[in-house]
Order: sequence, then structure tokens, then C-alpha cells
Amino acid sequence: MLTRPIERQAILAANVRAFIFRERSLKGEVMVEIIKVAAPRMIRAIDRYQPPFVFSLETDGLITAISLLTDI
Repeated sequence: MLTRPIERQAILAANVRAFIFRERSLKGEVMVEIIKVAAPRMIRAIDRYQPPFVFSLETDGLITAISLLTDI
């Protein structure tokens, strides 16, 4: 997503709320743990920002905006 502008444009054009893993090749168990920690932040982002938006999920459970966001 970060290196493929066409994919980024498609996600934004579809007006979605996307959360992607920044780190590649994570095991499923690790992804689950990251989502568990990040879930409250993800819900706040969903409540606060209108689509489209893209956030990355960091290994420490933080989320980082990687697209332009529109405040509600």
C-alpha cells in the first residue's frame, strides 16, 4: 500500500476505512495481538474521521495515519 499508489488510490476512491499492518510477514498470532491492543484506537478513529482513510497498525498497537483525513 505504501509503495503502490494505484492500490492506495483504489482504497481511497472506494471510500473505505482501512487499517493495514505496516510490518510485513507477521504471523497470524502476532496480528491478533496487535489488533487486540489497537482496537480502542481503531474505534476512536472510526468514530472521529469520515472515510476514506488509511491507518497503519504498528507492532506496539499504535495506529498512524497514512492518508489525508477529514475531521467530522
